[in-house]
Amino acid sequence: MRFLPLAVISGSPSPMLRIVFGQGVRQPMHTKICEYEDYYLIVRERFIDAFSSVYNPDDRTDQILQFRVEGCSLQDIGELYDLTRERVRQIAIKRANKFPPLFEDYSSDVYSFFHISKNSFIDAFPEVSEEGYEYLSTRYQKGKTDLSEKTIQSYYGKWKSRLIRHLEEEIERRDKQTISRTEMIMRVLISNKDTPLSIEEFEDTYYEYLKRKGFSTERLTINMRSVGNHLRNAKGVVFNRENKVRYCDADPHVIWNAINFSQYKNSVISSELIFRDYNDLMEELDIRDGYELFYVIKSSLSLWNKKLFEIKCRRVPVIVMGEASEEAQAIKLLREISPVAYYDYYLAYEERYGLRKETAQGNPTISNALARYYVDGQYLIDAPVINDADVPAFLSALNKKTIWFIDEIELLFDTICINSSKDAINEAAFRRIGYVLYAGYAFSERYGTVNNYLETEVFSADVVDLNTLDRRLLNLSSFGSFLDKTKKALDFIETAPKVLTSIKRINEAYGLTKEIIREIQSNLTEYYKIPYFNGFSLWSQIENQPLIQKLQKNDWMLTCILRQQDIVSSMIVGGGIILSLDNESLSISKICEWIASIHNKKMPLKTLEKEFNSTFGSKVSSSKLAEKLKSSGSWDRVVSDSMDEYIDQLVDTDIANMDTSDLFQEEFF
Repeated sequence: MRFLPLAVISGSPSPMLRIVFGQGVRQPMHTKICEYEDYYLIVRERFIDAFSSVYNPDDRTDQILQFRVEGCSLQDIGELYDLTRERVRQIAIKRANKFPPLFEDYSSDVYSFFHISKNSFIDAFPEVSEEGYEYLSTRYQKGKTDLSEKTIQSYYGKWKSRLIRHLEEEIERRDKQTISRTEMIMRVLISNKDTPLSIEEFEDTYYEYLKRKGFSTERLTINMRSVGNHLRNAKGVVFNRENKVRYCDADPHVIWNAINFSQYKNSVISSELIFRDYNDLMEELDIRDGYELFYVIKSSLSLWNKKLFEIKCRRVPVIVMGEASEEAQAIKLLREISPVAYYDYYLAYEERYGLRKETAQGNPTISNALARYYVDGQYLIDAPVINDADVPAFLSALNKKTIWFIDEIELLFDTICINSSKDAINEAAFRRIGYVLYAGYAFSERYGTVNNYLETEVFSADVVDLNTLDRRLLNLSSFGSFLDKTKKALDFIETAPKVLTSIKRINEAYGLTKEIIREIQSNLTEYYKIPYFNGFSLWSQIENQPLIQKLQKNDWMLTCILRQQDIVSSMIVGGGIILSLDNESLSISKICEWIASIHNKKMPLKTLEKEFNSTFGSKVSSSKLAEKLKSSGSWDRVVSDSMDEYIDQLVDTDIANMDTSDLFQEEFF
């Protein structure tokens, strides 16, 4: 164990000091005193010397205290000695309490009153070493009050003047560092990254942040009109559908690598279409709607290979992919689906291009282009047919796949139908050759309906792996409806993530019929009373039941069996599924509150992460839990860690990882 050298307090010793002992008994005593600040203090031994003089390297108790004052966590020490965190804490406290009053104890009232970071505390009390600070943190409970110009007024201890001076020096030091308005704006956004703010809310939050952190509001005053304009072009900053701003650290490289932008080539689309098509990716990146995605794309367009085609972010949420115009594509869609009722047309437009039907209806470019074709409540346009010379080759090509999406159809048409007008891609023309063309896809009319197609070509197999299906098929509303109906009817059971197995194969592999599965659902009704559950959390309690043993330890399948009931709601999170009868309370923050109530105490964020994942077999990160707890206002009811310290650490980390180019350069006056 290596200790730092002892610093010496200089002062004039006094040969005699009368000390009061107990009930008014006075006893002369030889001692030394020193002048310190505005006080005369008894010279006490510093912790580092006191501990060095009694330290026994073979004593486990001394070893544990040594690790604590060297900054090791309770968790790490507990793992080393096979002890719980609480037991380690008790041992360290008991050992620290055996020391007589030490020099560091003079500042214990400050430590117990204010919630000050280690660096700030040592900065205010430079005579206290890092080991001395850790000794205080072991022996005393840390205060809850943030140190500020306002809160210092409620402190009446002996170090008030020193703390006031420390605050003044800190403010002066920050001013000397000349933090820019730009960085301060980013700090405010990052510290509120989970909560979208209106421009007015941001302005209030900005000045509250300055005051709370002790920054000069005069020097860092901003012009919100200028700020608002610049935020819309800043990397890492997004606005949502409600025009509220927040910081979003989604990696744009993932966006450009994971999304197939070519499928939208030569069309004017809403970014909400991309958001809908890549919903899982959006969840992973914490992009919350298509408007936020628009800003992520807009601020990172430099990553796109323009040699493929040009992408232009025109106005939120509209993006122009390659050579396209809204007028041309409005007529093109009409030719495909004519005749069509007024509202049905705009529903089809939303389905194809992602632009909300209400927005499309109010777009004069679209409505003016269609006006001439509006007759008696519907749009009607002449529909040219496919030239007879092109039909055999086109049909031969179409027969190679069971379903075609519109971009594939257009490419195939351009290659084969050299004698036909491109306008022949329409519902009437396709029906003449035996195909049904919807707004975005086509299949042979022998299937009749979309449901018949899905039943014949997708769900006729005993195992359906959704991971291998075309993403565009999965995103069809008709596919979602059919899948939900199929699950509720127990025709298929999800035996692994996104892998569906037919009831026939389930019976062969597990000996389960629909009747037995419903019996399992019924037998476990009493467990539904638990607010939150899944197959993993229930398994140890029910694994010996004969019907459960048929599942062959597949707790994922049990979760899905329970999920496939109308009364049960589900939430997919961290690679797992959590179930509840109460859909309104099915959220991460509510689940965390429930976990804390079970243990009857608040807990460190890392401990909460461990408890959450060990309960449900999930892989939710502590940062995800923190995000949800902070935004829901549940932090103080669940977590024992300081939210301010967590946010400060988050801000410092994000700012440190941010490229200088990510900060818009112009200042705001």
